[in-house]
Amino acid sequence: MFKIFLHKTNTERYDHVIKLYQELVYRMDNGVSDLHISATCSTGWILIDKMSYKVYHIQLRTEGMSAMEWTIHPLGDSAVLIEFGQEIHGDILGRIQTAAHQIEQDPFPGWIECIPSYTTLAVYYDLAVLSLINRSGNTGIYETVCQLIEQRLLMALTQEKKQQTRVVDIPVCYGGEYGPDLQLVADRNGLTTDQVIQIHASGDYTVYAIGFAPGFPYMGGMSPQIAAPRKQTPRLTIPAGSVGIAGEQTGIYPLDTPGGWQLIGRAPVRLFDPKQAPPALLQSGNKVRFFPIPAEEYIRLGQQASNVRSQADEEGGRR
Repeated sequence: MFKIFLHKTNTERYDHVIKLYQELVYRMDNGVSDLHISATCSTGWILIDKMSYKVYHIQLRTEGMSAMEWTIHPLGDSAVLIEFGQEIHGDILGRIQTAAHQIEQDPFPGWIECIPSYTTLAVYYDLAVLSLINRSGNTGIYETVCQLIEQRLLMALTQEKKQQTRVVDIPVCYGGEYGPDLQLVADRNGLTTDQVIQIHASGDYTVYAIGFAPGFPYMGGMSPQIAAPRKQTPRLTIPAGSVGIAGEQTGIYPLDTPGGWQLIGRAPVRLFDPKQAPPALLQSGNKVRFFPIPAEEYIRLGQQASNVRSQADEEGGRR
């Protein structure tokens, strides 16, 4: 174990720690298996397995900011998984968003995309591009990718700013044919259907991940008062726009698809459109608010959206 201790005052920033770390990562001899940089006044520490690069573990801290900590693991031969914590929390999601933004704004050669989830960020890259770039290097592709990502994560720390949160308001027609499980959710929790609607529509939800189907948002922040388990036997088809509950999560089905969530309503909103950029209406980190609408309004808004899509398709066909 090779250690470097840096003594600082409480008012100094840790920029020189980062610079020293970057310098040492590239200059370490093969005989040094670990690098450990630590400092007084809770600046943080860095631990790197130089021999295998199987896992990086970083923790840095600056005045007025909670520690940002991450671990990098291989994810197949064309991606890495950056883990920022073990629990679902808004702070961890914020760090994931900061990291993804930095990598997207400063992509490394061969980078394809970042995919955020509850506590992780998957970074995909083109193996062929990196093989060409890394042909004359002394390190493997995985080690090179880890170094490129570390540089950007450390830069994100020095430039961390509060990002603006996008808020999306979504109309929902609750109950009836649009929400066949509304009564079940109410009965399970000892509530009336009106109470379930009021609780669900009064929440502020955070999109933690997009997955399962294109554009499907996994949202946290739902009250446990209306929690309900998934169905034991999933439905073979769920209409697009259906709003469901699974545990303490809520979500919206973007396409007609099988699914096992408890359906409490439906939104006349198109969540996924491959002709748009980005194709998904909701992104990780967005905030969502629901508001109830009557069936008549649902039909009107649905027809309006259908007319807009038809017009866009016609215009696209003429190009």
